[in-house]
Amino acid sequence: MVLLCSVAFTNCAAKKPIKQQTEPQQPVVQQESDIQRQIREAKEQAELLKAQQELERVKNEIRLEQIQADAKEQNLKTSIAMREQMADGDQVMVTFCYEESMDKPGEYMAGLGISQPRKLERDAKLEANQVAVHDIASRFMGTLRNGTEYYSQSGSTPGGKGLDESSLESMTMNIVEKVVDKYATQVCYKPVKDNDGNIRYYLALHVLESTTVDKVADELDKQQLLRDKASFKKQLMGQLDADGKKRAAEQERQLQMLKELENVNQ
Repeated sequence: MVLLCSVAFTNCAAKKPIKQQTEPQQPVVQQESDIQRQIREAKEQAELLKAQQELERVKNEIRLEQIQADAKEQNLKTSIAMREQMADGDQVMVTFCYEESMDKPGEYMAGLGISQPRKLERDAKLEANQVAVHDIASRFMGTLRNGTEYYSQSGSTPGGKGLDESSLESMTMNIVEKVVDKYATQVCYKPVKDNDGNIRYYLALHVLESTTVDKVADELDKQQLLRDKASFKKQLMGQLDADGKKRAAEQERQLQMLKELENVNQ
């Protein structure tokens, strides 16, 4: 302790030395500049976007796997349903004669006939042939309706017979079926016997487009149902070519589906 006295004062006061107080220094906080903030936020947004994209990718993979699984399950169900209609042990019946039943636009129309199980092979074959003929004739009639006008809108015919539309179509369908049945060629057949001894018949027919158009036109002309035979044939051939290309594409797609069904069960 230090005594501090002055001559002028009689009293001396004992004083403590002044203690120098030192406060701890606070760290200097450096303020983030606008540029630094923008850079930081851009990085954060980039990382967030990357995480979102990865999440979406995983979700898409899961969805794709589910779609593939659903498609495989549906194919299997369809295959089982088709097989159940057939005899046990027949694994490839669906495609018997199917490729031969595909149209070739500009050349021929084709038809597939499959009979019900029959005791006698001749009965099964006859039924399969009738089904194939009707298959071709029905599609030919669809093209004929779309591509030609062989009677007036009022339903009266060029020959003045006064047939209504229903009677005219019935007559025309009868003509087409007879022509197809007469001029079609059998290109594939397969009789298959099931475990009960019944026979199911598979059969494919081809009929030339030009022959069908010519013969149908001849018969319709005889019945006085055509206004202009040459024009009718030209229009019908053009429409057959256009419709045939669409049918051929659809038949090819169906054939691929059938092959995939077989692969699922192998």
